[in-house]
Amino acid sequence: MIVSALAFSGLDFIRKLLAGRIDALALVLFMSLGAVPFLFGILAFHGLEAPEAGYFLPALSALTLNFLASLAFIYSVKLSPLSKTIPLLSLTPVFAALTALPLLGELPSPKEIAGIALVVAGAMSLSSSGSLGGIARGLLREKGVLLMALVALMWAVTGPLDKLAIEHASVYFHATAMTLGVGLGALGTLAWQGRISVLRSFRGEARYLVATTVCITVALTFQLLAIRSVLVSLVEAFKRATGSFMAVVLGRAVFREKVGWREWLSVAVMGLGVFLILG
Repeated sequence: MIVSALAFSGLDFIRKLLAGRIDALALVLFMSLGAVPFLFGILAFHGLEAPEAGYFLPALSALTLNFLASLAFIYSVKLSPLSKTIPLLSLTPVFAALTALPLLGELPSPKEIAGIALVVAGAMSLSSSGSLGGIARGLLREKGVLLMALVALMWAVTGPLDKLAIEHASVYFHATAMTLGVGLGALGTLAWQGRISVLRSFRGEARYLVATTVCITVALTFQLLAIRSVLVSLVEAFKRATGSFMAVVLGRAVFREKVGWREWLSVAVMGLGVFLILG
């Protein structure tokens, strides 16, 4: 869980470095298809085994939601400011807890629920528009805000579906199938839009391409390994807390962003939430 969260944080960092330089859908394609050779190599090392029949319904559902969420994320941030949309992703652990109960029968303990609540509160407070009132007003005024809420819900549901899928197939098979499917979906979308030429935007960015493929390989594989024995909602909460903490630290150290007492207080609240989750 820790390794996966750190890898996802690294992926967010690279995305920020590439912001405005790489087409977002092209980045989804390169991230996904670029990871396939790494994942297939791991799969071949562990042995190629066909999945059981029960694999396909949850796997195809997770693949579809992942791809739709990736597209919706792109359009959301085009329709509305980042400050009004990104805070909605903080609700992913809540949605994950709600959806994991009927799908998996997973119910966090009261202490773990408190930890999830602190992580969500801390992550939302990192944004000036992260209050519940701000979100409610945004849902009424900003088209991208409602779309991002749907993104958070779709990404939350994929966790329980992934857990159902790997009950009938190896983690490495599922990770390979997911990245291949999302990558081909992105390629098909670019072709349908007549924008294949945007793939040239990665020229001169080979080092970032390699870094993204390594990050997504590690992040996805270790997340799937984690959810075999950890509640999906707790994995999502820990990932959100780690990502927010690293965003504050790297934002200050690398991008010279202003970090005040509110940001550090928010990080401390999330840290307390993580303590409750892991304790």
